[in-house]
Amino acid sequence: MAGLFRRESIRLMVILMVLSTFAYMTYYFFTQAKPTRLRLEINHLEDKLRKVQEAAMTGNGTSSQIHSKNVDGIKTLVASYEKNIASLKEELSKSRQQVDDQQHAIAELHMDRMKGGKAKLNASTELAIKKLINNYKEEVTHLKEDLLHAKETITKQQHNISVIKAKNIEAHSFTGNVNIEKPVPKDGNNVQNSDVKELISSDLSLPSIDKFLPHLANNPDALKPASKDSKGRSGVTLVIGIPTVKREKENYLMQTLKSLLDHMNADEKSKTLIVIFIAEKNPEYVNSIKADVSSRFGVDFEAGLFDIVSPSPAYYPDMTNLPRTYGDPLSRVKWRTKQNLDYAWIMMYSTKRGKYYLQLEDDVIASAGFVSSVINFASGQTGNWFVIYFSKLGFIGRLFKTAELGYMIDSLIMFHVDHPCDWIIENVLYSKVCSVGVSKGHCDAAKKGITRQYSPSLFQHMGLHSSLSGKVQRLKDNSFKPL
Repeated sequence: MAGLFRRESIRLMVILMVLSTFAYMTYYFFTQAKPTRLRLEINHLEDKLRKVQEAAMTGNGTSSQIHSKNVDGIKTLVASYEKNIASLKEELSKSRQQVDDQQHAIAELHMDRMKGGKAKLNASTELAIKKLINNYKEEVTHLKEDLLHAKETITKQQHNISVIKAKNIEAHSFTGNVNIEKPVPKDGNNVQNSDVKELISSDLSLPSIDKFLPHLANNPDALKPASKDSKGRSGVTLVIGIPTVKREKENYLMQTLKSLLDHMNADEKSKTLIVIFIAEKNPEYVNSIKADVSSRFGVDFEAGLFDIVSPSPAYYPDMTNLPRTYGDPLSRVKWRTKQNLDYAWIMMYSTKRGKYYLQLEDDVIASAGFVSSVINFASGQTGNWFVIYFSKLGFIGRLFKTAELGYMIDSLIMFHVDHPCDWIIENVLYSKVCSVGVSKGHCDAAKKGITRQYSPSLFQHMGLHSSLSGKVQRLKDNSFKPL
């Protein structure tokens, strides 16, 4: 009996030693060798990127100015490069953690067996060990795939940088309107090219819109307006954003604009900028709306009350294979996905143009003195508020501080496929003040702490035919008072 016990103990020890040795070899190779190889690739790529940036800063030795188009291209590729490298490092970190966890699991199994003093492995223990071995084999496969993906990504980045380098050589010099401007020190001395280069490259991987809209990665012009009519008004108290699209049966935009202007006095107009965002790709339709606004509201148009803009068609992703969230038909998913992206675009455009941003729709009417009511109510608030509701319907009459619009912009872009816009704002509020384990009643009370409701409503929905094809919208805000 004692001999059998010794034989089974030796058998168990041999199995555990083999597993531990295999675990250590796997751990060492894929947490040391793989990162080392990847790090060499990254360093090589950084050297090539640095050379391209130096060439860009010197303009091939003929100029120290910066050409906006080429710098935009470099900036976009650098952001994409940093994002990909950060993602790869995160994958490696996760893989290392998985190997660590499995190694600890074997060690714990070994300790449990030693403490129990049992030599013979029961069926469940043998099955557990087999599963661990299989997990290791799968981990090896996944790590090899990660390494292959890393090499492919680096190869693509090398190609992209080569393309930018060729463009810079063609340009010879850098001039024009620049997004990354050359800094001017307080003492007035000239800034060296290395200082400008420092603005372009960074040890940090910054958030990027192309993380969620990857089709924008190599197309910097996609975020520029395709059309823009503006007198350059900025620094206003209130920016009113009105996204508009072509409807199948009836367009209500001119009625909306007339209602707004009829209920604004000269002083209120001077404090306001109305941004009309024509979210259509057809230039003929865009031009027809601009002409209509100019002819009907010419005086206010010339005074700079309106900015009329439209997006680049390249801004929108391919929407032919969107996931059917909430069980909606593809047509509805496309509609609300585009709506989220439209709202994000107009918010991005409006952020630097005023103190408050008011979101409206293109089929509403307003009550008298609404501008003064909005400004006075907002400026009189105490505490930390995030949004004020000046209507009880959908996304109509939502007021934000432009300094905090980034929360909405980021969320609309991150979840543009997942949720409708009015649900996204609720998710933002939840994320700001609610926590896991807190009751719904407590959470609702906390959300009320950062929201404000103005009553009576200042805006009424009056459109019958929705921008969603075939949808009839009969909703009315019962608290609206026109006068």
